[in-house]
Amino acid sequence: MKEILLTEEKMEVFLQWLQEEKKRTAETIQEYRHTLVQFRAFLSPDFLIRQDSLIRWQQEMEKEGILAKRTVNRRTSAVNAFLSYLGERNWQAPLLIVDQQKSDARLTRSEYLRLLQAAKVQGKERIYFMMKVLCILGLQVREMPQLTVELVKAGHGDIGDRSRKRMLRLPKSLQTELLDFCRRQGLRTGPIFVTRNGNQLHRTSVNLSMKQLCEDARVAQEKATPRCLHELYEQTQQELRENVTILLLQNYEKMLEAENVLTAWEVEQKGG
Repeated sequence: MKEILLTEEKMEVFLQWLQEEKKRTAETIQEYRHTLVQFRAFLSPDFLIRQDSLIRWQQEMEKEGILAKRTVNRRTSAVNAFLSYLGERNWQAPLLIVDQQKSDARLTRSEYLRLLQAAKVQGKERIYFMMKVLCILGLQVREMPQLTVELVKAGHGDIGDRSRKRMLRLPKSLQTELLDFCRRQGLRTGPIFVTRNGNQLHRTSVNLSMKQLCEDARVAQEKATPRCLHELYEQTQQELRENVTILLLQNYEKMLEAENVLTAWEVEQKGG
């Protein structure tokens, strides 16, 4: 069976082709790069693209139920374009059918902050911290039991399933808040967010708790979901990566200009 090794070099050549030949915007290039990096992570550990690889990734994203269908379709389109560039159109995946009657609800950062404020006003400390963990750390509801008192005390730790572990690092401000929350709740060890019986949280219960904040927060109920919080996390991370890239390029240009002052080849002046 035919296989293609997805290397970082192949990705960069494709992105350069998009920029130079297809005249895609910097924003589009950045989105495609981010998608291809995620697709490559999905292919780990061998990084081999096979005929069914994109369909399997699409099915996994849809199964997790975190991303909106339009988001899954944007990622599918990006990889489809890459496969077309490689000459493997028969490896492409069809886009998901989107209900046009449903709005593509996206939670803005100001709406997220209003939900936090509403939780504070209503004295709902538990959902306040659950929303923060979902949006700041990018956790999924099914991963919440892995956020333990021990991990918060350490400030970092591995999280995820056996096949896809990742390092989770807590910002200092969130770590301090969570430790105070644990002290108030009498939590000394183990998971921070579980049911009263010690079982795993259900997405429906988190949804319900969030929707009870919507009226005070002036946020549409369809935006008060863990999925929308996760998408806000991803959007924020992408914007930060773009800003870092711009700063790196600016600093690189300054460094080259400084070196050029010292080492530039003298330009021969032509006579009139």
